[in-house]
Amino acid sequence: MTKTGFPEEVTADELATLLGVTPKTVRNHADRGVVVKASRGKYLASASIRNLIADARKARRSNDLDREQLALVKEKRKAAELRNAQVEGELIELDEAFAVLDSIIATYRIGLDGLPARITRDVALRKTIKDACDATLTEASNKFTEFAKRMRTATPALKDNNHDD
Repeated sequence: MTKTGFPEEVTADELATLLGVTPKTVRNHADRGVVVKASRGKYLASASIRNLIADARKARRSNDLDREQLALVKEKRKAAELRNAQVEGELIELDEAFAVLDSIIATYRIGLDGLPARITRDVALRKTIKDACDATLTEASNKFTEFAKRMRTATPALKDNNHDD
């Protein structure tokens, strides 16, 4: 017996019971050199447990590193996909998209500005139609402005990626 209260040497079955694993797992770790063999069918309990704990810590650090590397690879792939989409004309810069929408809305506004005169000669009715058109355009403009603000704050990384090339 050692100071820890464990026998110095144990069988695969005893070590497996102590660790909550199967005897085959103990033997597999022994084949890897993690569990320390003492003699035929016997293992050094304290040294084996220390080695198993160290091996588990090392595996955990390795898994954390693997996850970080996987996340980095995913980010690089995403950036490459965005660059490819832009090159292939499937992606445009936010400012360019807003300019196109501004142009379309300006055309629509010009058309609506002339609408009251095309509909009636009655000045009062023209004013009512113009006020209704203006209110609708103002509401659309406010929604567009709010959307543009959200897009600009939500996509700073995209803007940075587009200008790094």
